[in-house]
Amino acid sequence: LSGQKCANLLTTYGFPEDLTELMAEERGLKVDMEGFKVAMEDHKDRSKGGSGSGNASLRLQAEQVAIIKSKGIALTDDSHKYNWNSTGSGPKCDGTVKAIYLGKADFVERIQRGEKCGLILD
Repeated sequence: LSGQKCANLLTTYGFPEDLTELMAEERGLKVDMEGFKVAMEDHKDRSKGGSGSGNASLRLQAEQVAIIKSKGIALTDDSHKYNWNSTGSGPKCDGTVKAIYLGKADFVERIQRGEKCGLILD
């Protein structure tokens, strides 16, 4: 049984890993306990606001907001998210990328394909 599945049983349903391991052994199966430890570390990291697997968090802190303001980027106009009807749809709106954030102290102009990032829109 994969460590990820064992971790999912614990984090989703509260099913203890030792009981999962015992029940797996009764069926002639083994639980990947190293994989379980890695999955639980990722879960703990995500629970603390990180993005798992050692990646930096994409949440903006005061320092990043100050950088955005120093670059003359206005606050995002998020009023469009309130303009919808009961079917869950609304008018389309356009947006322009004003900054790209990688979870570090500064912002970048470009990213590589598949790279996780945060976008600051107008």
